[in-house]
Amino acid sequence: MRIVVVGGGPVGQVVARRLANHDVTLFDRPVVKPAMSLVLSETTVTQLHALGISLQDGVELQSIHVSERAVPGSMVLSASELGLHAFGQVMCSHDLERAFQSHQPTPVDTRAVISVRARSRSQGPIVCLDDGTDVVADLVCLCDGGRSPLIDALGMAPQYRAFGRSAVLMRIEVTRPQAQRAFERFTATGPLALLPLGGARYGVVWSLAPEQADRVAAEPQILLNEIQSALGELLGTCTAITAPTVIPLIERWLDTPYRPGIAVFGNGAQTIHPVAGQGLNLALRGVSRVMEAIQDGSLADLDRCVQTGFDAWHRDRAQTRAASSLLEYAFAWNHPVRRFISGGLIASLDHHIGAKRWIAEAGMGRYA
Repeated sequence: MRIVVVGGGPVGQVVARRLANHDVTLFDRPVVKPAMSLVLSETTVTQLHALGISLQDGVELQSIHVSERAVPGSMVLSASELGLHAFGQVMCSHDLERAFQSHQPTPVDTRAVISVRARSRSQGPIVCLDDGTDVVADLVCLCDGGRSPLIDALGMAPQYRAFGRSAVLMRIEVTRPQAQRAFERFTATGPLALLPLGGARYGVVWSLAPEQADRVAAEPQILLNEIQSALGELLGTCTAITAPTVIPLIERWLDTPYRPGIAVFGNGAQTIHPVAGQGLNLALRGVSRVMEAIQDGSLADLDRCVQTGFDAWHRDRAQTRAASSLLEYAFAWNHPVRRFISGGLIASLDHHIGAKRWIAEAGMGRYA
């Protein structure tokens, strides 16, 4: 089969490698990509290892500390306690990009894709390039992000749900790091996640009201003070190592992320709340479902196979979207009764191994 992949991020790289036994061309423009802190679930780590991708620069996630600010009690999910090697790995997106490049790099065509046309009765999908070249393929995989003009031009109308919240992203250094442990701290202003990046460094994702997010981002020292207040003495003193970035939180998804001869993966198919760190993991599980369906089918049934793969993934997507959204809606409600109830629930779950195992394995994608 002739395959065209548009977008050279982690999702596009995985698609290209999963279809490497076919004639694959990967298009990606050379741009400076921001450094992001990624949580790779154990399912994702296994998938990447199967493709020969070594994740030596990642930090194995051995435990997750969950707590409610100003309420007694907490829960610790420990991989060793649950009989697991690890929950996954945390790593910088730039390190993941280097991992792909260090193992049989996929050749990249840097010409810009300006439009894509779906399959017709007489011809396969067509990719139009900026130099006037048209490439006819059997399947075009769009992996170029949630703001892709190619998707919009195809008439794929996304659904939106605004949370009325903003995510503040930054990196900090602390004086009392806890190796290989992530933190999920529910505060009166919204969920706060800290991801270990090695040494004393942590990636921060904090959901705040938009006006508060803009205020603290404009005054980094105020933001640090707020983080310090939210964490208490958990990690000692915090120091900023990057400037904060504010991103409006909007859930976006395509009900049918495919057209004849075209499949959409990654943020183009769905963008979910980042607080649980499941966006990339969900996307790669979708890739696996569709690739498995393609491998079991034939060229004549290619469009049906793509639809079958996405249909098999939709339940996983719905559950993951709902769980990620629930964290925002439930724990951003600043009310003493809510904080008391959630704090008590978190503390009680710490004594139930079965419940902790279910939570951990669901986050690792084992129930997908």
